[in-house]
Amino acid sequence: NLNEYKEISIFLKSKISYEISPPLITITIESQSPFFSKLVLDSLIENINIFLGEKQKKTALRRIDFLKNEIKKVDNKTTETILFDLLSDSYSSISLADVKEEYMFETIEPATLDTSLKFPNRNFFALIGSLIGFLFSSVFFLFNFYMLDRSLKD
Repeated sequence: NLNEYKEISIFLKSKISYEISPPLITITIESQSPFFSKLVLDSLIENINIFLGEKQKKTALRRIDFLKNEIKKVDNKTTETILFDLLSDSYSSISLADVKEEYMFETIEPATLDTSLKFPNRNFFALIGSLIGFLFSSVFFLFNFYMLDRSLKD
């Protein structure tokens, strides 16, 4: 469930966003650690594929049980042939869910590590540091100038 991952992301101070434009789903995770983001994203995709594969297998097994019961009840060969075809499709659905790792979500572009520095912005901090330094030095200079001017008048 993507909402559970969003709750975890709030706790870990990371941001999870997704965009659905059929047939593609784009998932983006931003956090302080790009390695953590990649790990969470890979885990999310793997868990979704496992969950949906298991769900598909359970559905197919229920369908197989139903079809086997129906085959026992049917006397008509044509209907029996149709039911066997449906049974075959159900078995192929189970084998596909077992064999294919990326069952529902196929990764078109694997998660990449963004190593560019987003924050802290060094230019911003250098500018702020320079402005604060200028402010303190101006205040210090004016204070000394006022004190010296006062002491010379006395």
